[in-house]
Amino acid sequence: SDSNNKYMFYVTFHSLRQEACIELLTQGQFFTDGAEMDSLQVNDNYCWQYPYSLFKFNSCGYSTTLSKQHLELKDGLRGCKNKDSNKITWIFS
Repeated sequence: SDSNNKYMFYVTFHSLRQEACIELLTQGQFFTDGAEMDSLQVNDNYCWQYPYSLFKFNSCGYSTTLSKQHLELKDGLRGCKNKDSNKITWIFS
């Protein structure tokens, strides 16, 4: 819906339990050289982006550049704060 991001592809998971949320964040299946993931948003307030990301977040409480190949457990715990109602959005360019 945001005209600045109209060429992006979004995959969103709703109502994730904390364990599933952390597992999805730390598996690393979209963090390889061949992946086209641009950005990652968790619960609308934790955001990670690749250095040359094209996506523009409207608002995000915590935002950082993804310079490593995967998120670590501490990143998952930071983003997936809710026991039963976490939301993850993968954003592809």
